Amino acid sequence: MVFGISSEPRMSPLKSLFLSFNEFNEENALDRLKDAILHSNLKELDLSFNQLGNNGAKVVASALVNISSLERLNLSHCGIQSKGAQSLFQILTKNSRLRELNLDRNDLDGRRLRILKDFIASNTGLLSLSMNTCKLYQEGAYLISQGLLRNRKLKSLMLSNNTFLDEGLDYLSDVIDQNSSLEHLDLSKNTLSDLGILPFSKSLSRNRSLVTLNLRHNQIGKEGGIALREAVTGHKYLIRLFLDDNAIQIRDIEDIDRMCLKNREERAKRRMPQYE
Repeated sequence: MVFGISSEPRMSPLKSLFLSFNEFNEENALDRLKDAILHSNLKELDLSFNQLGNNGAKVVASALVNISSLERLNLSHCGIQSKGAQSLFQILTKNSRLRELNLDRNDLDGRRLRILKDFIASNTGLLSLSMNTCKLYQEGAYLISQGLLRNRKLKSLMLSNNTFLDEGLDYLSDVIDQNSSLEHLDLSKNTLSDLGILPFSKSLSRNRSLVTLNLRHNQIGKEGGIALREAVTGHKYLIRLFLDDNAIQIRDIEDIDRMCLKNREERAKRRMPQYE
């Protein structure tokens, strides 16, 4: 059943619209949705779990050209592929209002998404980008890393389960010590081994912005665990490093957890109000 939306050209007072699981997969329904977006001051729009496909992504992108209020957009599980993502990224490259974008579980294919680099590099408003399980591969990791070299706003980047492998991690290692805005990074389920973790750890030791790092469900072993422990030793900002389901020695994990706990306590002290 398609959710009904009035097409009357009047400004709606709605600020948030959640339309997950509503079968928005017909052009007429999408066109009506576009009209509804254009005649509103929406700040949050959730269209997840609707088979929008590439055509639906283009309709949403065309609506974003003329709407300046939207801050949060959820398009996860929408059947969007690289062509649809290109339409979105072309518009969002120049959009400075959107703060959060969720594209989880769309087959974006990083091998065909060169605009991803320009989108990340040029966008001046986005704070959170989630692209978990999007088949980005090593090529996508390279494009993201190149974009991060110029981006100074993005704070949260979720990239779980994208088959980056160690080659993809190498690309991200090249910029992790240069980017000064990223605070939350998820690289879980990317088949990362000690081969990639060793150079990544060196970059991590020089990083001064990361607060949480997720490396769960990879193939990190003894040497990688030692390298991460050494990197965290001098890192004063990292408060959580998730390492479940790797082959790291228990004592290294305990040392890392202890150092992260110390950082959390110091962070809490800095946030406490100071009274004279």
